[in-house]
Amino acid sequence: MNNLSAIPPNFENKAMTIQQQKQFDAERLISRKDTAALIGLSERTIDRKDRAGELPARIVIDRSVFYRYAEILAWIESHRVVS
Repeated sequence: MNNLSAIPPNFENKAMTIQQQKQFDAERLISRKDTAALIGLSERTIDRKDRAGELPARIVIDRSVFYRYAEILAWIESHRVVS
């Protein structure tokens, strides 16, 4: 299941308000694979950065690793280089 296209609970075919979308994004989890794709790094580099404490806190469910989407976006923004 791809969490990027997940539908929020209690979705009743109504458009979400901006506040509801922000809340949903803040709680959304993305896989290690999706995180790597979003950042533009390999999964191995994601693992290395995670072990070094260079990424936001991971969430482990069973044996799968996830990150909070909003925290990854904030991390990307804080590491953006403006030329």
